[in-house]
Amino acid sequence: MLLRTLLTGILLTAGAFAQVSSFPKPSYFRETFQKTRTNVELQNPVKLKDFVVSGKLELSLRHYLELVMANNTDIQIQLLTVEIPRSNIQAAMGIWDPTARASFNTTRSTSLPTSPLDTNNVNATLKSLTQPFNLSYTQRLDTGLQYSATFSGSKTSSSNSRSSYIKQYNSGLALNLQQPLLRDRGRFVNRIPVMAAQSNLKVAEFNLRDRVLTLVQTAEAAYWNVVSARETLRVQEKARDTAKTYLDFMQQQLDLGALSPLDIFNPKQRLAAAEVAVSQAKFLLAQTQDAIRHQIGADLDPAVRILPVVLTEPVDLGPAESMT
Repeated sequence: MLLRTLLTGILLTAGAFAQVSSFPKPSYFRETFQKTRTNVELQNPVKLKDFVVSGKLELSLRHYLELVMANNTDIQIQLLTVEIPRSNIQAAMGIWDPTARASFNTTRSTSLPTSPLDTNNVNATLKSLTQPFNLSYTQRLDTGLQYSATFSGSKTSSSNSRSSYIKQYNSGLALNLQQPLLRDRGRFVNRIPVMAAQSNLKVAEFNLRDRVLTLVQTAEAAYWNVVSARETLRVQEKARDTAKTYLDFMQQQLDLGALSPLDIFNPKQRLAAAEVAVSQAKFLLAQTQDAIRHQIGADLDPAVRILPVVLTEPVDLGPAESMT
């Protein structure tokens, strides 16, 4: 009888834990009893030093976009937006989680003689021990069926002398099934919250793709802004050199007496304006380069942050007759 009771309890316990994928691995207890701590950690920038050549960070458009996808913090944060909709699917399936309950109790009692005439009577002292055990397992299926299995067992022993000892075992097994006939009947109706959560996940994935494409487009625009600022600086430097050459020529004419002293102020004003334009172009180039460093995460690496950025994409469109 005892063997049958233990076997029934083991089978019910195994059926309850069969729904847990990590049981009986040690990770089951860690997942069940350890407090959940959400920890999101952004990784350090990667692959940056692979493009360092002669103390400069040389980037083509392809390599630049690869670094953007790998290190851009805005993109990494956007990737986390799908975690909540993905977790909502498991939350919607929580109504079908199984429930197992177990209880065990032990009670020991000793009855002493109540009459002075029974003090010398050994049989008047009664000792008893009661140990009830209950185990239940309940689960609801997506078809609406709810079933529960309950096992109960108890052990009772009593003695009133060394030669009189009574031991008694009791056990019971109950199985209950409940199937709704109208409300909550059928897998389609019961899985509507899950299908809604799955649809929300797809919507979140499409929104994520749209936001990532927008961020990549912004990053590519930042690349070409640096190229534009670099070429603008070259144009302004050439204009400054031209203005300086013209000023030197006018100064020679002034020294030879071919010009009046008032004619030299206009070339000097052009050279000063060219110097201001060069300074503005350098400042704009520095701003756009800082934007590129932010896009690829180079501002997070102290060793790469100070390196000059060299973009290798050509901007020469060729002769005009080759253009359509």
